[in-house]
Amino acid sequence: MSVKETGIVTITREAGIVRELFYYYFPDKESLQLAVAELYADEAFESFGAWCDSWRGCDWGDTQQVEKALIDLIGRVREYSLTPTGERKPMSYVLHTPNPHADFYHKLNAELWRTFCDEPALKGFSSLFVGSAPADSALDFFELILLGIQSYIYEEATTTDAQVARVVFKMILGH
Repeated sequence: MSVKETGIVTITREAGIVRELFYYYFPDKESLQLAVAELYADEAFESFGAWCDSWRGCDWGDTQQVEKALIDLIGRVREYSLTPTGERKPMSYVLHTPNPHADFYHKLNAELWRTFCDEPALKGFSSLFVGSAPADSALDFFELILLGIQSYIYEEATTTDAQVARVVFKMILGH
C-alpha cells in the first residue's frame, strides 16, 4: 500500500499513538514522508561515508581488493535498505514512492555527490568502469551502480553479498 493510499488512522494505529500526537509533530502525511526520507538519507550518508573511509587506500587495480570493496558496499546498501529478516525497511519505500517532495531524492543525490565527490575511494571505484571520464559521469555511473544494487537486493533478498557482487560485475563489465 502506498503512502497516498494509507490514511492517518492506519498510520497512528500501526505506530500505537493517538491521532492528535501525530498532528502535533506532522501537519500531514507528506511531512511524515519527508521526515522518514531524511532519516533514511542520514543512514545512507553515514554508511557511505564509512565505506569511503574504509576503502580510501584501496589498490583499484587489484581485482581481489575491488571485489572486497564491492561486497562491502553491497553489505552497507543492504544494511540501510533491508531489515535483518530481508524485508524492505519502511523508510526505503518513501524514496521510491511518488510524492509532493519528489525532488527530495534528486536533492539527496546532489548532496551525496557534493559531499563525497573528492573521495579517493569513490573516484577509484568509478574509474574502473568509466575510465578517465569527467567526474560528473563517474558520479552518475556510481549512482546507477547503487540503484542497481538496491533494486537487486529488493528482488533477491536471500542472495549473499558475494552473489550480488558477481551479478553487478557481470552487469557492469558485460561478461
